[in-house]
Amino acid sequence: MKLFTIALFMLAASATNAKADGFNCASDNDDVHAKVYNHIDPSAGTRTPAVLIISDPQDGAEKNHTIAHFTDVDGTLTSHGARYVATVSDELRASAKGDSLISGTRLADVATMTLNVVYAFNHPLPNGAETSGYLVLSKTDGTTTAMELVCKRYLRK
Repeated sequence: MKLFTIALFMLAASATNAKADGFNCASDNDDVHAKVYNHIDPSAGTRTPAVLIISDPQDGAEKNHTIAHFTDVDGTLTSHGARYVATVSDELRASAKGDSLISGTRLADVATMTLNVVYAFNHPLPNGAETSGYLVLSKTDGTTTAMELVCKRYLRK
């Protein structure tokens, strides 16, 4: 009976697991979007970021033009709670994407990007719930630029 109870509990817990988990954020003037998605597989470490995508939704004819993406697999994305740090590689800065602007700052001038979402995993938000956040661009010259964001919780079951 004890084994049956444990199996039933595990089945119920797995039924509530999200198939996708993260945040979709946008600046107040909608010139920057930041989307971050976490791993959902416990063996990969839940609450561990999988990908961060920075895009410009107003970039010419191509809506939601991707400026840069960072992943944990390539070692350019780390996190601590809902604070996500992306390292801009020398290769990315030197590429054609280097001239892309993130709220007026050239990607080629950025060393790291930090997405801070006001969120605690021990106080979950439902899908679509809004919270605040900000994106900090730490430049290669040592200066920083910060922008406020509105973030929506993204969960897909």
